[in-house]
Amino acid sequence: MRLFGEDIIRDHFTIINIYQFILSNLNAWLWLIPVLGVLLFSFNNVAAVTVDTLKDVINKDFCSLRGAIESITITDNVGGCIYDNNTINFDSLLAEQTIFFTSTSDD
Repeated sequence: MRLFGEDIIRDHFTIINIYQFILSNLNAWLWLIPVLGVLLFSFNNVAAVTVDTLKDVINKDFCSLRGAIESITITDNVGGCIYDNNTINFDSLLAEQTIFFTSTSDD
């Protein structure tokens, strides 16, 4: 003969046992959080097209902003810009510099 609500009580104690198991082993798993964080962020260094000149030229020696935009647009290398993904980075030497476009033509 079963008691009224026996299944509910059994389920309640099962849930409590699961929580107790998780909490009792929590310290053993806490080391995993920083390890996963380091792994995720270390693999997050995706390569990108890197602008390395202030000049508005497209040639094999430099990667200009114009070349980087073109490289991403056609998903291929343009001049000195090596296409790797759809991100444009700027070389640290260009910090606080201004890039001027010298022409507005599409050539």
